[in-house]
Amino acid sequence: MEEQTAGPSSAAAKKLKIAQIGIVVEDASRTARHYAEIFGMGPWLFRDLTPTDGSLRGEVLGNAGGCFREAVTAFNDIEIKLIEPLYGPGAYMEFLRKHGGGIHHLSLGAIDDNDTLISGLQKAGIGIEMRGHLGGAHVFTCLDAVRELGTRFEVMQPALPGATTEIEPWGFYEPPAPPLWNMEKKRINQIGFVVDDAEAMAKRYEELLGIGPWRIVLTNTRRPAGAPKRKGPSKAILHGIPMIEMDLRLKIALADCDDMQFELIEPLAGPGTHWEFLKKQGNGVHHLSFGRVNDHDHCIGVLQQRGIDIEMSGPGGPGSRFFYMSTQKELGTVFEFVSVPPPADAGT
Repeated sequence: MEEQTAGPSSAAAKKLKIAQIGIVVEDASRTARHYAEIFGMGPWLFRDLTPTDGSLRGEVLGNAGGCFREAVTAFNDIEIKLIEPLYGPGAYMEFLRKHGGGIHHLSLGAIDDNDTLISGLQKAGIGIEMRGHLGGAHVFTCLDAVRELGTRFEVMQPALPGATTEIEPWGFYEPPAPPLWNMEKKRINQIGFVVDDAEAMAKRYEELLGIGPWRIVLTNTRRPAGAPKRKGPSKAILHGIPMIEMDLRLKIALADCDDMQFELIEPLAGPGTHWEFLKKQGNGVHHLSFGRVNDHDHCIGVLQQRGIDIEMSGPGGPGSRFFYMSTQKELGTVFEFVSVPPPADAGT
């Protein structure tokens, strides 16, 4: 949904920042090329990694953990990491088999008091899904906070002074041409979660990570009782099909984590993309949003020319509309664009 002002972050939340978004995909090379072609993101660095001294939900894997391929690039102030499980046991392979891909985790990057954060979350009942060493200098911990916080969070132990990494990329991919549209001033400014209880989860974010304050918003596009039924399609769209009526009842919690907005969406009725996501997958990250974009119509049109349907569209804030695009196959997740309402004096 459309980004809205959620108020200033708490002092605790300012200490945390989303450094990276980890997306599990079937083919990292192909997906990286799509990101390069559509958004002009790149260059991409490719590595094949096998964690050592690893564990999976407390089971010691040692050096027998699964191997995965990663493709990483920076987009403005955040990294996008595409993760392709190659073989062997691991959380990424399990996620791919269960969900077919999607946003697996949000990384907080290297945190000085990393052990304190992990210990505190464990005491709150959040377990370690996967842990291991990468390249001899990095230790990563992936915490399974899907039930409590709607996703997994990754934290990295800062490398010791003088430590050297053995991780060398095997591939480098530069976007071969300009992107399909102008990316100037565009940034990912919102992460949208679908959850089963938005208010309870917002409370847990404040308790566990200090993220808040939260603002609760209720949306309702249901036809008022007694109002005449619509005879033709509305402007709302679901999976590329015009809807006769959109029953979009949502409870939404909004807060900021540094310069990234978190949107917790609890669907109260269906059909709709949020309702389907919750019923099929449960809690998880549903979309990444660019928010309001001035060339919205051009962006949507270019994606449609590539055969990418509108996942869902409907009324957003005053005068605007949200558009979720079905970019899961090409980009590993849904992307959202919000139309900018025309100036009040337009056409005069």
